[in-house]
Amino acid sequence: MEKPIENKALISDVQGIFLGNLGTVETDIKLPERGSHGSRFDWKSDKPSVITDEGKVTRPKPGMGNRIVHLNLTAKLGKDTVHRQFNVTVIQESRKVPIDHPVDLHIVTHTKAYH
Repeated sequence: MEKPIENKALISDVQGIFLGNLGTVETDIKLPERGSHGSRFDWKSDKPSVITDEGKVTRPKPGMGNRIVHLNLTAKLGKDTVHRQFNVTVIQESRKVPIDHPVDLHIVTHTKAYH
């Protein structure tokens, strides 16, 4: 059994990580390399074709569905190490429908007096 981590600076650095809304990711994620107390962060993605270890996001093509990716963090400070997992949902690309020709819209409004 591992002993609990007592390194408050390391724990604070890990708890202080904010990556944004991870439930609907469409753009690259800025993965910090260090914490405010000097902890070093190493990131590993379980689906590097969707999110690289550096945070570059490649969205699935339309119709392929969203992808759930686990970003695994290893944080080190001194002799202590902490692991944390972040679950990320990468949203598939929107279907692009080509427009062959522009359409002119004519909007007609009527007053109450219109019969």
